[in-house]
Amino acid sequence: MRIIAFTLLFSLWTLNAVSQSDTLQVSDTLVQNFKFKKPNRAALHSAIIPGWGQLTNAQAWKIPIVYAGLGTTTYFIIWNHNQYKRFRNAYRIRSDNNPNTKDEFDNPIDIKKPNYSTEAVLRLREDYRRNRDLSIILTAGFYALNVLDAYISAHLKDFDVSDNLSMNIRPDVNTFNNQQIIFGVKLAFNRR
Repeated sequence: MRIIAFTLLFSLWTLNAVSQSDTLQVSDTLVQNFKFKKPNRAALHSAIIPGWGQLTNAQAWKIPIVYAGLGTTTYFIIWNHNQYKRFRNAYRIRSDNNPNTKDEFDNPIDIKKPNYSTEAVLRLREDYRRNRDLSIILTAGFYALNVLDAYISAHLKDFDVSDNLSMNIRPDVNTFNNQQIIFGVKLAFNRR
């Protein structure tokens, strides 16, 4: 019963939603140029060169944030990959069953250098591989966030957030040809 009442109320509300005629009129061409070309262009710019879309949207203050995020995640990719290669090579040397070969982590005499067991070398190799893969995913996510930010900011660039906006919700009564009375809600968006 609640679903039917909600559906009926929503149907009446959407049928009677109107806008006042004294609102700002904008040509269809201008709306289409803004809605479809500029946000897509800003997203394309950010996809080609990170931060270019933010520059297109006149939000240059975001560019250092974009490059700091991408630079940090790229640094962690490189560092984790180098550590992964070190432990991978150490594990390969240990698993070749040649007693004459020693890796950099097999130092029972020198206490300043690390001395890891074969299991520890294997575990650390897998940890650095997992961290490298996670850093790659974070970099891709940050890159996508850069493109998404440029796209959304271009859509919201001309969004009016001044105090001169208002919205009025009023009850509305309509009559049709056969004298049927329909109750609803009227929405009026005004610019003061």
